[in-house]
Amino acid sequence: MRLFLAITLPDDVKEALSENKWPDLPARWLKKEGLHVTVAFLGQADNDREYAFSQKPFSLKFSRISYGPLGTFPPRMVWAVGESSSEFVSLAREAGGVDKDIVPHITLARIKEWEWKRINPEERPEINEPIDINVQVNSVDLYQSILKRTGAEYKLLKRFKLSE
Repeated sequence: MRLFLAITLPDDVKEALSENKWPDLPARWLKKEGLHVTVAFLGQADNDREYAFSQKPFSLKFSRISYGPLGTFPPRMVWAVGESSSEFVSLAREAGGVDKDIVPHITLARIKEWEWKRINPEERPEINEPIDINVQVNSVDLYQSILKRTGAEYKLLKRFKLSE
């Protein structure tokens, strides 16, 4: 199974982020049900492992929508970019052995690279929209990613509460 650990977003956050404000952008927009914050990609694995996190609950702040990954050209995605925190980095390290600081983000769309390159640079939409979204993190969920022609679908397998 193709597995990953993620922070599941509340429905109101998914709703707020699911509006496509850039209809001319050559991208495949993710379904709002699939929006999440990846903590660790586990790859091909079985789902027998149990996780016990020492991280206490915390809050994640998302401050803008922009192209991602940050500093990559051409961009590959449209992200809601979060503010890095020691709590999130600690959680990501504990979940998957990440040894570098990672930026919390929510992938909103995947850019169709070939079509992007065909757009005249002056006509490419600028995406740098401020947002103010806070997400309370109380648990980390284990998901299975099922790849389909229409995009990945995610199946929740288990929920692991953070330390109290």
